[in-house]
Amino acid sequence: MKIYPVIHVSNLKPYHQDTEDLQRNIVTRPIIDLSQKEDKDVEEILAERVRRGRRPTRRIHEYLVKWKNLPVEETSWERVEDLEAWKQKIKDFKLRQLTGTSTI
Repeated sequence: MKIYPVIHVSNLKPYHQDTEDLQRNIVTRPIIDLSQKEDKDVEEILAERVRRGRRPTRRIHEYLVKWKNLPVEETSWERVEDLEAWKQKIKDFKLRQLTGTSTI
């Protein structure tokens, strides 16, 4: 999943630095790490689904992924394009589907 910071121009306001208290200008919020997914490793693929895209002919293939060292609550639907590094896991899942075995 990619995050794009898109806002309407009417929501923008000019920045005015606080001249009385300079400590107020220091940002104390933690930096969001958008590369978290690269640190994750697929433990197992649990399910597959195909969704319709914006165009009627577009189909989006997704897999339900159980991540290593993360609880089951953190499973997520991931696009097949985002799982290029784990092609073998996809093949294993499809083989399990053909043989009728499941881990769910």
